[in-house]
Amino acid sequence: MSKNFELSRRQLLPYAASAAAVSGLLATWPAAAASAYPNKPITFLIPDGIGGGASTYVREFSVLLGKYFTPNVNVEPINDQGANGQKAALDLFHAAPDGYTIGMLGDVTSVKQDSDLLNKLSWVANLGKASFGLAVNAKSNIQNVADLQKLSQTRPVVFSSSGKSALSYFAIKLFCKLNDINAKVVVGYKGSTEAMLAVTRGEADATAQSMPTLKPMQDSGYLRTIFVYATKSPLPGIDDATSIAQPDLAEIIQWRVVAAPPGTPPEIVETLYVALRNIAADPATIAWSQKVHVPIFFLGPDATKRVVQGQIDLLKKWQDVLG
Repeated sequence: MSKNFELSRRQLLPYAASAAAVSGLLATWPAAAASAYPNKPITFLIPDGIGGGASTYVREFSVLLGKYFTPNVNVEPINDQGANGQKAALDLFHAAPDGYTIGMLGDVTSVKQDSDLLNKLSWVANLGKASFGLAVNAKSNIQNVADLQKLSQTRPVVFSSSGKSALSYFAIKLFCKLNDINAKVVVGYKGSTEAMLAVTRGEADATAQSMPTLKPMQDSGYLRTIFVYATKSPLPGIDDATSIAQPDLAEIIQWRVVAAPPGTPPEIVETLYVALRNIAADPATIAWSQKVHVPIFFLGPDATKRVVQGQIDLLKKWQDVLG
């Protein structure tokens, strides 16, 4: 025999309250997890090898970031090099969006074809900014851009680069196009150091690298910068984008952007941004950057997104030079 089962309004109240409590707990679960962040080790992906420009930033900031949080956490820098930074970018893109994997992107040229990746990454900050420079062997007779143009009338000028997806390759190709230089770009060198050594060994006439990357080789007397990809050259008497009337060359910049996987909670992005901002502004960090000649140029998430988009727009404008 069936029996009707009916609860009064008063009898339902305890169940309703319990259901509301459970619903509220589920709704706030992501926020609760974010508020406890971080409570385990963080992996900080690096797009280049040990000794590379990005590696220098990430290794220092990893130590400082781990000490910044209370309680302290281990932030492990991982060199995830490959395809001029594309491997690290893809690994970051596919990582869990929980804040425990972050990464510094390499050259935007290496991931520009994947608009889905760049549009969906969670931008955290930018840590550095550097102009590029074009350098020759210190003993070379090439003194300026005009000398390169004269040489190219007799034979192709040979440039060295780590690969076609490297920003240095784009910098070389656009420079040559805008200055009517007949060039041959030799690729395949394992990183910027090998590309610079190719010039010192006489395998190439010139190479383009970020100014901080060129500085040690120039200070040691192996290379000499003859052009700076900037509106005004910081080196007296050296050609720049203004002196040769090619303003687009000043837009080729090595940014040091930090991102998290797509879908990372805003609370976690904010936590990372604030931590990196405070670390970047610390006098000890500034002193370190000056000592090792690694410029600190801090930007927040929105500004970082804009500078990345600016590089993408420049690449689209001159996409024909990449072939």
